[in-house]
Formats: sequence, C-alpha cells, structure tokens
Amino acid sequence: MHNLGDLRALYGTLVVGERLLKGLISKYGLETVRAGARYAMDYVENSMRRALLRVPDGVYEHEETFDDDCVTQEPQKMKMSIIKKGDSAEIDWSGTQRQCLGPTKAPIIENSRPLLGIKMVLDPESPLNAGMMRPFDFLAPRGSLVLALPPSSCSDHVETGGRGTGMASVAIGKA
Repeated sequence: MHNLGDLRALYGTLVVGERLLKGLISKYGLETVRAGARYAMDYVENSMRRALLRVPDGVYEHEETFDDDCVTQEPQKMKMSIIKKGDSAEIDWSGTQRQCLGPTKAPIIENSRPLLGIKMVLDPESPLNAGMMRPFDFLAPRGSLVLALPPSSCSDHVETGGRGTGMASVAIGKA
C-alpha cells in the first residue's frame, strides 16, 4: 500500500492532538478550553472582516486553464469570481467548466482552500483558523471541476485546490 506511511503519520498526529487536548481540558476545564477556542476563532474572523473592509466593494475575477485532465488532451478551465461587499465576500466558481473525465477535479472540501490565498494577501499576520471562513460564502456548481460528483476520481484534487489558492491571490490582488 503506497500511502500506508501517510496514514500512520495522520493517525499519529491525531493521537498526539488528542493527548494534548485532554491535557488542556484536565488542566483548565472543558468550558475554559471551549471559550479559548471561540475567542481564537472570533479574533481571526474580526481580523479578516477588518481586512476585507480595506478592499473596495466589487467583483474580482481570475481564470486559468489546465493543459489537460490527465486522461484526455482537452484543456480544463477554472474561473473564480470574488464578489466583495462590506466585510464579507462570496467566492463564486460558476464560470468553471463541468467535471472532466480525468482526476483533475476536486471534492467539496477544496472549495475553502482559496481562502488561504486571500488571507495571505489581506491578513497574513493573524493566526490561521476556521474563523477566517466566517466572512465568506461559496458558490460551486455541482458536477464542475471544483465540485465533482460521484462516482468520480478526484485523485488530482491537490492540483485543483492549489490552483484555487493561487487564483484567489491573483483575483483579490487586483483590488
């Protein structure tokens, strides 16, 4: 099995994480740990919203094309629009083409990855946690390169997700 080492490493990080979390709860109590987590996410959300307020309201777009889908020689187009209004924004993938035959497409989890690009451009100094997602909505058409439907291989999702991060950096950089 080619990825047994990866699975063991992932399992190991979960074991260590569980031990550390239990240690925090044992030392400070469950409610204090929960309050700390809420505080950390609220802090990052507020920081991201302040960063978004510095960006003029509008639509920021970028598109890119893969040479192929690893099976056919057909180019694959991804298009992203960031619709920014006030202290929030929507990431819209509506211009992205339908899912391809090959594995160059992504499951739903990759739809939030572009936030890494936006965060690095607008708010690189605050911590990285789920609070940064709160100001954003996502629109991803089912059956597209960014929201593949089963049964479908998404084994090249890292390429698609990574491309989305870069596209978001370019799009929001146009502000």
